[in-house]
Amino acid sequence: MLAVVPFVGSRCARLGFAFVLLSTTAGAERSRVVLMRPAEPEGVVAEVTNRIQGELTASGFDVVIAPAPTDVDFPTPATLSKTEPGVVATFAIVSVGGGQAAIDVWLADRITAKTSIRRLEGGTATGAGAKVLAIRAVELLRASLLEAVVPPSGPVDSTRTPVPADVNRFVETRSGAFISDRSWPGTASFEAGVGALDGFGGLGPSLSPVLRFAYAVRPDVFARATLSGPTLAREIQTTTGSASTRQEFGLLEIAYALRLGRHAALRGSGGAGVYHLSVQGSALAPHVGGSPQLWSAVLDAGVGGALRTGAHSAIAVDLHALFTQRQAFVDLADGVARYSGRPILFVTLGVWTGF
Repeated sequence: MLAVVPFVGSRCARLGFAFVLLSTTAGAERSRVVLMRPAEPEGVVAEVTNRIQGELTASGFDVVIAPAPTDVDFPTPATLSKTEPGVVATFAIVSVGGGQAAIDVWLADRITAKTSIRRLEGGTATGAGAKVLAIRAVELLRASLLEAVVPPSGPVDSTRTPVPADVNRFVETRSGAFISDRSWPGTASFEAGVGALDGFGGLGPSLSPVLRFAYAVRPDVFARATLSGPTLAREIQTTTGSASTRQEFGLLEIAYALRLGRHAALRGSGGAGVYHLSVQGSALAPHVGGSPQLWSAVLDAGVGGALRTGAHSAIAVDLHALFTQRQAFVDLADGVARYSGRPILFVTLGVWTGF
């Protein structure tokens, strides 16, 4: 069982709690929510707090974690936190042991100037129970702030605290699935960038545009289509002539994203598709140039990472190895030979956006 435990006031504890708030700089553009918890939380308390922090951070709040004082009651630190600039609400989550996933949430809402106490129960103290409790705690804050957002029916109080824009967005957003359980950057996503291709067989490196379209079949698994090319023409010069090459390919892939906190993820992928190489040759007399082409099936394996830049966007970097079924050989009249290589390495840098 988790609960908030009342204690006897202490001047030292008050000063310590105030120091925690003052030592954390508030973002000028974001409202703050204070989460009070034991200094060393365990089990469901730690998981609930982490989930609440992730949800509120993703919703645009500046979340401050403060240790729950052991010798003051909740109204005292709540009053201190509400006097700090930008603080719109304070949660208190404290464990008193037990095997049930339940918390007593003390919520001090600065905008409406109200403090509410609510017991939330989520079944057994498992990951699923902690998730339910976190969702309900966040919804409790949304419901509390709703009163501040809804215009009053009577005369407007001139002393009423203005509602920040991010609070309005938070209240007006439908909760839906828990943010930490949603696909990121979105159920459907698009990636555009540039790639560098090199098979180390003599054709040389070349750059090409890259487009990716992905659909999340699960929050961490994506079905993805990748298109690359055509590459910039690459010239091979000899004493008897020259040849320029262009490469392009398309892939259908399954990609997996392993989240590293709220702002980064590792990505792995595998797939198959079609590879195309075209050669445009020119030669000095008496030699004759040609324009051969190669079409081949290709297998792909890739790893990479993504760094979050917004609620639905990220910078993504990937390294791929392409294994073509067939290789292309470019033979020149003076005995110089080049081939496409196997595997072909492909490095991409792009912007990943959800919609």
